[in-house]
Formats: sequence, structure tokens, C-alpha cells
Amino acid sequence: MADQPRLGIIKDNPIGNGLDAFRASFNTVCADKGIPYTLDALGQLDLEDVQNLALDLLLVLQSLRASRLLRASSSGKNLFSDL
Repeated sequence: MADQPRLGIIKDNPIGNGLDAFRASFNTVCADKGIPYTLDALGQLDLEDVQNLALDLLLVLQSLRASRLLRASSSGKNLFSDL
């Protein structure tokens, strides 16, 4: 269970529509390949598509305010640095 300060940061800085850009990128790649937009699609995409999607996801996660406010559990820095 997350501690109260972390829960407060998450509550005060919700993702909201923050993943919309990644979702659009994923849907476009799937549509271009004629693959349904499901988690199973990842297994049907080639390595370059998966790498590009992973990069898109990392960039979106880094852009979220919470990633700069949440302390990383391993490095002692913020989550942004770990991403």
C-alpha cells in the first residue's frame, strides 16, 4: 500500500488525458498493420514498432507532473529520473 504523501501526490496530479497521445500512437500503429487494438497486438508488432511505442510511452510518462513529484523507491531521486 502506498504511503499517504504518495497517495496525495497521485490524487493531486491525476493522469487524466495524459495517455491520450500514447493511445493514439498505439491505435495508429495497429490500424496501419490491420491489427485490433488489444494487448495481444504487441505480440504481433515488429520490434521497431514496439520500440517506438515504448519510447512514446516513456515520453508521455515523463511529461506527467506526478513523475517529477513522486520519489523513486530505488534511486532516491524522482520517478522521472528512473524513467
